[in-house]
Amino acid sequence: MDFHALGLDATIETTALHDPLTCSEDCCQMVTRTVRTPAGTRVPLVSIASTTLEAHKAQSIPADAVGPFYADPLDSSSTDDIYGDDASFAAAIAAEEACIVANEECEQVTRLCVLAVHSTGIKQDDCVLQAVLKGFGDGAIPTVCYDALWHIPPSCKISVKSFKAHGIHYRDLRAGGEPPNREILTLMQLLLRLANSGARLVIHNAKTTIRLLKQTAAQHGFGSQWTFPFQYTCMTTPSRRILNLPARANPKALAVPTERDVYRHLYKKPYDEEEPDATCISELARTCTVTRDNFVAGVGRGWWA
Repeated sequence: MDFHALGLDATIETTALHDPLTCSEDCCQMVTRTVRTPAGTRVPLVSIASTTLEAHKAQSIPADAVGPFYADPLDSSSTDDIYGDDASFAAAIAAEEACIVANEECEQVTRLCVLAVHSTGIKQDDCVLQAVLKGFGDGAIPTVCYDALWHIPPSCKISVKSFKAHGIHYRDLRAGGEPPNREILTLMQLLLRLANSGARLVIHNAKTTIRLLKQTAAQHGFGSQWTFPFQYTCMTTPSRRILNLPARANPKALAVPTERDVYRHLYKKPYDEEEPDATCISELARTCTVTRDNFVAGVGRGWWA
């Protein structure tokens, strides 16, 4: 798969985004952190705060930006403990910087990214409980992958139909779930970086996926600031018309084809679920790979505008 040959390497423009310098929301408030030096002394570290905004102005996002989803990435922990002598301290810093550089290089070579979510249901009060954003470079090489379970509000219940579809139980969320208010920030920041590097965004059922993300953001206090400024390719509408599958509940209506329905139509065979793929952390990550294959095959047929 060569995205240059397919004519898919053009840069996609995004709208202006959020400025932490003018934001009064919790996402941009001062966060105090501490670090233990090799000598055993704790030193406070302070992120961008109202008293130091001018000093960090050169590193901020443009002033005409909107929404809290594009602030500087949040720290994963309130305290960093670094033990050992000066050599181990320097080695830890070097390893962290090398990891950051490697991640940046992977994001720069990403040509296509696929976004997919699992949710508690599809009603107006449902929310996202798993999100995956998987990136691919030329030759279908995986580059980046965000894959995480999100906690759900106590009032939000997983519907029986949704559980049968994804098999994610409450105990899975309790054991491995992450705070949604932090994870949605992380996801949107990654989307921003990939869009700025020229990657194309593909969503199988974009209307439902974006609505569920918006509902989840609203449930965690981000409703008034929510925005999704990224251009994307939705595969449901054209594939629904082309596959022409009758709905089970109403045979006179057209069904919404799944990713595997589209794959079966394009490749004339079912997707090989048993094929090993170390990059597929979860079932939803494998579904993103199916969506990638569908997109590439559909481009050759002129399916996607």
